[in-house]
Amino acid sequence: MSVKSPGLGAGGLANLANYATGTFTVTLTGMSPAVTGTASYVIIGNTITLYLPTLTGTSNAAGKGLSGIPALIRPTTGQQWFVTVVDSTLTSNVGRLTIGTDGTATLYIVTPATGALTTTFTATGTFTLPPITATYVQAP
Repeated sequence: MSVKSPGLGAGGLANLANYATGTFTVTLTGMSPAVTGTASYVIIGNTITLYLPTLTGTSNAAGKGLSGIPALIRPTTGQQWFVTVVDSTLTSNVGRLTIGTDGTATLYIVTPATGALTTTFTATGTFTLPPITATYVQAP
């Protein structure tokens, strides 16, 4: 009998030789006072799954991003995911999170009237980034 576990990828059990978990402090930028949370990750082979907590606070800038992403889990090519964002003047809205190879993480919001992406959020009031699970593959 042979059992294959989903999520181990083409390398199967060999990927478990490169298995790691960890946590780090993530900071939501563009907020005052600083908004932080404990994020976590799992590495299996060259696949990384990143778990970001809910981050909520008072906005003090139009631009939003995340800082604190460890070098170990930074993508080898830029990554992006559609996410939910809650700006003070909007209900839940579609946004995008991008993480560059240098660990720079930028949040965008989709403008409801045009569908265009912008990095301009409301610079006052409450801003919430609900929890995010993001998976990506590193180059071997």
